[in-house]
Amino acid sequence: IFFNHIKKTPADLIIIAGDLINFDSFSRFLTYQKISTDNEIEKARLFCNKLLKHCKKIIYIKSNHELRLEKFLIRELGTDKANELFNLGLSLKNFFSSEKLLVVNNWFIQIGDCVIAHPEIQSIVRARPIDWTIQFFETKIKNFNCVVIAHTHKLNRIFRRNKLGIETGCFAKIQDYILEGNFTAYREEPQYLGFTQLKLKNGKTLVNETLPILIKVEDPIF
Repeated sequence: IFFNHIKKTPADLIIIAGDLINFDSFSRFLTYQKISTDNEIEKARLFCNKLLKHCKKIIYIKSNHELRLEKFLIRELGTDKANELFNLGLSLKNFFSSEKLLVVNNWFIQIGDCVIAHPEIQSIVRARPIDWTIQFFETKIKNFNCVVIAHTHKLNRIFRRNKLGIETGCFAKIQDYILEGNFTAYREEPQYLGFTQLKLKNGKTLVNETLPILIKVEDPIF
């Protein structure tokens, strides 16, 4: 459904809002898949190459899942030795070779007056994470009118303090560690497959045309 959509509406830019690579081998959470890091990276490359057939450029921001490798190395080796490896080239951007793909070493970026982010926040209250994120950026960024966030696996569109806020859903299967063990209530809620169509003109978000798109494979996925 996603690729059918972008074939009909070609994108100038596709933003991957984190969690493209899980780094399961370095995770402290439960996993049954046992996917090697090489396999994960190769699947990510194939996915990005497919995306690049339908857009001019990809921007890929880092998130909590991409940071698992760095956190593991810091825990095991200490900060100084881990930084030596990072300086030698063990970094996410070096896993991709395309000039059309830019890996941003941050959890958010700003395109025109829109901020795209991957904050590590959750709530059982509908749309509260996007509300919190808008409040956070009000103290950090002067000129923005729209915020789109990943991470929550929810899909919401709201207006807060005259700003458009979107939780963009996800492309993910349910994680193994969510299906077992004791977790907070939000993990018992459904996740939604989706993405956001962001339209700007002269750097300004076209509010009526900037929408989350629900992918109805299983609606919702449990």
